[in-house]
Amino acid sequence: MKEIYEVSDEYLNSQLKYLKLLSRKYSSVSEASAEIINLKAILNLPKGTEHFLSDIHGEYEPFVHVLKNASGVVKRKIEELFGNSMIESERRRLATIVYYPEQKLDLIEKACFKQNGNKICNTVLKKDFSKPVKFVENIDSGNCPVAPLVAI
Repeated sequence: MKEIYEVSDEYLNSQLKYLKLLSRKYSSVSEASAEIINLKAILNLPKGTEHFLSDIHGEYEPFVHVLKNASGVVKRKIEELFGNSMIESERRRLATIVYYPEQKLDLIEKACFKQNGNKICNTVLKKDFSKPVKFVENIDSGNCPVAPLVAI
């Protein structure tokens, strides 16, 4: 047997403002219901990783490294994306560029200027680094003039 719920006019009037707001954004009850279901599903997704670090006095470098590598998330993503297309040393080099782009590019630039002069360095840093995967492949294939000096 189907139950019928009684709803007071006062309750309906209190909810009317919310229904009017929903009607502005969603054209039908089914569209609004689908969005509510979607939002409830999002609320039930697992939480991201939380880290609690203590006693980090004087440990600036290791702490910054944890932040820069996102506690290993960057490395896992590189493994996921390039695990079958890059060898381990290439993936490590790419990760280093992601973790420490300023320092790594400074090393590459200094080595390039030392070996080849300004023209080649600008080509290597501007053209090749616009595609980091290609850049790392060039380093390992010997096509990059600073290949021996890039690895940290």
